[in-house]
Amino acid sequence: MTTGIEAYRAETRRAGHRVLKGFMLIAVLAVVAIWMLRDSRPDTVLACEGIIQDNLKAPATYRQIETQHYGAGSTLESISVTFEAQNRMGVPLRTKAYCAFAPSTDDNPAPDIVTVTLDDKPIFAPKRYRARWDQLTSRF
Repeated sequence: MTTGIEAYRAETRRAGHRVLKGFMLIAVLAVVAIWMLRDSRPDTVLACEGIIQDNLKAPATYRQIETQHYGAGSTLESISVTFEAQNRMGVPLRTKAYCAFAPSTDDNPAPDIVTVTLDDKPIFAPKRYRARWDQLTSRF
């Protein structure tokens, strides 16, 4: 026969286990949520969007609409980004930008940005890649 104190201790232990299980469940759900919300886009797409935002009059108003990614792992990787952002008058404008990246090598594991155009105006374009960039953008 158990006394009242022993029954109280057993009940307290069960309650403690329930609380611990609840905390563990919350922790697991938090880890899953963080994993699901992480940005899974390629680094080149993120870099392209970063350069675009750096060249906008109101970068805080940037809203990506569509991204197309061509030639990943080939001689030249190109990205087309359609986005909306406000101009200096506060009017939202839909615009298309293009980025091109040279592939990574053993010496340089990160792809090098080759050129970026915004509203068909180059904002970054080394001359040695210009002909190849013109060839790639002709299909957009």
